[in-house]
Amino acid sequence: MIWKIRRAWVVLAVFLGGCSSLRPGDDVTPDVYANRLMADKMAVAADAQRQYAALVAEGKARVERKQEMLELDLINVDYIGLPQELLQTLAYRYGYRYVEVGQPTQLRAINIKMTSVTPTDVLRSIGQQIDRQADVVLSMPARTIRLTYKTPVPAGGKKRG
Repeated sequence: MIWKIRRAWVVLAVFLGGCSSLRPGDDVTPDVYANRLMADKMAVAADAQRQYAALVAEGKARVERKQEMLELDLINVDYIGLPQELLQTLAYRYGYRYVEVGQPTQLRAINIKMTSVTPTDVLRSIGQQIDRQADVVLSMPARTIRLTYKTPVPAGGKKRG
C-alpha cells in the first residue's frame, strides 16, 4: 500500500511538472522584453536611415544631372517682364540657387525672344539688358545664379569704383 501511495505521488509530481507553463528558457522578464523591444525599434530606425540615404543619393544625382543640362539644353524663350522672375525660373529648373545681393532696386522690364539657345546664353542676354542696373553672375562651383544690384548713381554724379 505504501508503495502505491508513493507511486501516486511520483506520478502526480511528474504530471504537474509536465504541465508547467514556464520552461527555464522562456522566462520573459521585464528586462528581456525591453531589450527585444529596443532591438526591434533599432532595426526599424536603421532601415529608415538606409532608405533615407538612398533617397538623398538619388535626389542628389537627379539635381547634378539637371545642373549639367544648363550648358547642354537647347531652349526657346519668349519673355517680357522683370528679370528676377526669369532668373528664378531658370535657377529652379536647373537645380541652382537664386540669390539677390545688394540694395534691391526696381529693374526695368526685359524682352527676350530666343530659339534653340542654351540657358547660359539666356542668362548672358538678361545680363546685357540690365547691365546698368545689375549684374547676373553664374557660379558653377557654388551652383548659384546671383543677381547683384549696382549702386544707383545720382543724376550728374560720378560713378565710384
